[in-house]
Formats: sequence, C-alpha cells, structure tokens
Amino acid sequence: MRSLIVTAVVLLAMTGVASAEVVFFGSKVEGKGREKKDVNAWMEGGWSAKVKPCLAKAATLTTWTVKFDIAKDGSQKFQSVTTRKTGEVGTEKPADETITKCITGTFGDKLPGKATDAVKVSAKFVVN
Repeated sequence: MRSLIVTAVVLLAMTGVASAEVVFFGSKVEGKGREKKDVNAWMEGGWSAKVKPCLAKAATLTTWTVKFDIAKDGSQKFQSVTTRKTGEVGTEKPADETITKCITGTFGDKLPGKATDAVKVSAKFVVN
C-alpha cells in the first residue's frame, strides 16, 4: 500500500496535476482610445505573467475577471476582480482580499504611446 501511495505522489509531481494551471483567456476593450491589439500585446507581454501567481492557489475550474481603466498616458486604474465557477453564467462574486491586493499590485508599467482617450478593459483568466 505504501508503494502505491508513493507512486501516486511521484506521478502527480511529474504530470503537474497537483497544481493549478492559470491561463490568460482573453480580454474585452471598451472605447476607441487604444487598439485592442496594443492592449493585448501589453497584457500578453508581461502583465498577465504577473497576475498568474496571484491566482495560482485559487480553486480549479474557476474563471476570474479583472477590470481596469487605461488612461491616455498608459497608466492603469484598478476597478475590480470577480470570480465564478467556469461554465456558470451570472454568478460572479468579488475576489477575496488577498487575491485583490495581489492583482492590484500588478499594475504600474505604462502602456507605450499616447492614446486619444481612456479605455475600459476586462481581462479573463481561467484556473484549470
């Protein structure tokens, strides 16, 4: 029995099944002040990598929405973080304080270039 347990633990460690995988799923950009491709390039270029550790211990099979504004100068203003079970609709709940503080701390690197106006962004992450 002990060898079976040890084998299971080794297999979990080798396959990574024991840890959650956080995936940047996509975004919605509201407004015409910046191109969506430019916002996505900034998110995929480094910001989403900062958010992933904040969600690493979150429950699996959950979806997370991070909402923020991007000003003309490229600075960001955090709005909210919500979560729901993946596949459910209309049941988003505010994230706990620890996750919210962690994600709030990921902002600061300005988007390059100037924009004609501010935009609102909703970024989705999925924890598998």
